[in-house]
Amino acid sequence: MLDLQAALGLKQLEKLDAFNAARTTLAARYDELLADLPEVKPLEPVPYPITHSWHLYVIRLDTAALTLDRNQFMAALQELKIGCGLHYPALHTQSYYRKKYGHTAESLPHAHAAGESVVSLPLFPRMEKRDQDDVVAGLRYLVAGNRRSAP
Repeated sequence: MLDLQAALGLKQLEKLDAFNAARTTLAARYDELLADLPEVKPLEPVPYPITHSWHLYVIRLDTAALTLDRNQFMAALQELKIGCGLHYPALHTQSYYRKKYGHTAESLPHAHAAGESVVSLPLFPRMEKRDQDDVVAGLRYLVAGNRRSAP
């Protein structure tokens, strides 16, 4: 780490509690706004006491209920000018593990399914409610237009 990076990091540490509080508030708001959208589920909270940094807000898409897979859904979000990311691909799908251990999707089906359904939504300390409303509106629009018909 360069001295300049260390200096910036120390200044940012002074703001950590405020950043965490802001992101916690926004994450709780996402939880509320998405509660009635069964195709989009936030990751479950851990069952022990922690101070969560909420550096990411990760959802799982119920792709079985949608006509889009996760990658198509992410592309559609980006077409709506809504940033999203993939931060947690299943480890066994990474080239090192595929090559070293010969893992395939069938090797770890639950991990593979989880990895194929996660998406990180925008979340940052200075995010405004209207920006969050835009993200949720985009999710609702895509889900409504891409629900599978009941069998």
